[in-house]
Amino acid sequence: KLKNTIREFVYSLNRRYTFTYRLLRPLWKAFRLFREPRRRGEFLGQPLLKRKHQFQDSTFTLHYRYPRLFEQCRLYFQHHPAPRILSFGCSTGEEVFSLIEYMPQAIIAGIDINRWCIRECNLKNTNEHISFDLRHSGLFDELTGLDAIFCMAVFQRAANRDKKVVRTTKITFQRFERELKILDKKLRVGGLFFIDVCDFDLADTLLYTNYRPLEFDANRIENDLPVFGRDNEKIANTRYFHRVFVKLR
Repeated sequence: KLKNTIREFVYSLNRRYTFTYRLLRPLWKAFRLFREPRRRGEFLGQPLLKRKHQFQDSTFTLHYRYPRLFEQCRLYFQHHPAPRILSFGCSTGEEVFSLIEYMPQAIIAGIDINRWCIRECNLKNTNEHISFDLRHSGLFDELTGLDAIFCMAVFQRAANRDKKVVRTTKITFQRFERELKILDKKLRVGGLFFIDVCDFDLADTLLYTNYRPLEFDANRIENDLPVFGRDNEKIANTRYFHRVFVKLR
C-alpha cells in the first residue's frame, strides 16, 4: 500500500511537471528570442515573402572558420591584383572579414537573405573593398565575372541531422540545383567554387560537368553528415566530398 501511494505521488509530480513545462516552454523561448539579438535577428530579419528562398535557418558563424580553404584561395590568387569574391550566405560577416585578412587586395561582396545580418555587417564594416547586401538586391543581381564564390554551411538544415529523417523537405535538391545555376552564371571560367557542410553533393548536379575538383591535399574529406540525393531521399551518413572546384566552361 505504501509503495502504491509513493508511486501515485511520483506520477502526480511528473504530470504536473509535464504540464508546467509545456505551458512555460513557449514563454521561455519568447523570452530568449527578445533577449538575444542574434535569435531575434534570425526570427525577424527575414521578410515573410522571401522565406521560401531561405536555406540555412541559423546565423551562427565564426572568424577563420575554414583556414585551409582560405589559405588555398590566397595561394590560387596570389598573383591576381584584385580577385572578386562572393561570400554567399555571409551571416554577420565573419567569413568576409577573415578572407580580407588573407587577401587584402581582394574585392569581396557579402550576401545574405537576413536583414538583421546585413545590418550587423554594415555596422562593422570599415573596409572600402568590402560591401554587403541582401540576396534579393541590385548588388547581387549585378555580380558577374567573379573569381571565387564561397557557399559554406549554406545549403543545409539542422533538422536533417535527425537520424529519423529519411527525406528532406524544408530544403530540396531541386532548390539547391536551381540556386547553383544562378551562382554558376556569376563565376568566370577558371574561377573557384567553394562549398562545404552541405546536405547535397555538387557532383550529383547537372552542373558538375562544368567543374573539376581543385587538386590539393585538404580538398577531399570524409563527410559524416546526412547526404540527400536528387530524389531528396537520404543516401548515406558517410561519404567523401570535394570542397573546392575549378570552373572549366
